[in-house]
Amino acid sequence: MFFRVILFILLLSSSAWGFINIESLRQNIETGFNGSTGLTLSGASGNVDVFRTGLNSLNIYKDDKREYILIGKYNYGEAQGIKNNNKGNFHLRYAQSFFKGMYWEAFSQAEFNEFQALKLRSLIGGGLRFRLLRTDSQSVFFGAGTFYEDEDINGDADQANFRGNIYLSYRALIEKNFETVLVGYYQPNYNIISDYRLQMTAGFETKINKWIQFVNSISFARDTVPPLSIEQDDIVYKLTINLSY
Repeated sequence: MFFRVILFILLLSSSAWGFINIESLRQNIETGFNGSTGLTLSGASGNVDVFRTGLNSLNIYKDDKREYILIGKYNYGEAQGIKNNNKGNFHLRYAQSFFKGMYWEAFSQAEFNEFQALKLRSLIGGGLRFRLLRTDSQSVFFGAGTFYEDEDINGDADQANFRGNIYLSYRALIEKNFETVLVGYYQPNYNIISDYRLQMTAGFETKINKWIQFVNSISFARDTVPPLSIEQDDIVYKLTINLSY
């Protein structure tokens, strides 16, 4: 068992349009309980007035056949006394093995993002997950499923859709203390084929020692039919310093 506390986050972020990158979090998780909780406060005053705060919690329990995942995040920010960030999400997932290298999983999620005009998105879904490759240095997983989402949008028509959920993830241990995770998601609207969401993430973890790790990630997300006045594409960079004990 181990607990991981996030000490300092240089860039506060979460994936665009409700993507919570479960795959990058669940790779290489040990059996038993694995948890991390972080609280971040940062700011500046004088020539530039900036305030940011973030709270996040990841909790995973895993045994030989089952996996329970609970994730919560909240970010708030101001610049020159004007709010420019206010978003949060909550994700609950259960996965169970039913054959060697095969799993079924069910999940539920709720989120809001004031600056993407999203008052509330709630969804529930499920699917299948397949282990295509696992060695000491590499692993590949493929998942396919569906979910139903209900969106309350500010300044635009509310939406309710069934979407597909397809993902592919790859993890590689490059050196003893350096590993990378590459993940891609595709979520099409069943009713309108041109309405889809796409996300690609690359993450890199460097272990300084058994207590301290640096985690860098970059994500590209596209929503082909976003709410009015919201851009289709987002790019997010993140650097995290983790302490494990």
